[in-house]
Amino acid sequence: MLAALRVGDRRWTLKLRTGTEIMLPDGNIEMALESLTKLEQDRNVLARDFAAIDLRLLDRVTVRMREAAAMPLDDTAPADVPTAATGAAPKGKT
Repeated sequence: MLAALRVGDRRWTLKLRTGTEIMLPDGNIEMALESLTKLEQDRNVLARDFAAIDLRLLDRVTVRMREAAAMPLDDTAPADVPTAATGAAPKGKT
């Protein structure tokens, strides 16, 4: 764990060294941490590339994925793929 952040004087968000944030509920923190422990044992969630794991609701866990890597800067599309700019269908497939 890198840091524990107090949110609105009511709950905590744990910031991990991987950048993942664990959002804890106002109450029942022990139950939420037990849930996280079970998820880690069963599904290895802390090793996955999640931006956040939200444990604030007792009946569900919500995860947010990190944004996908940026697309390459190469503007060229393959010849057989239409582009939004041209609206053209691939050649030979009309």
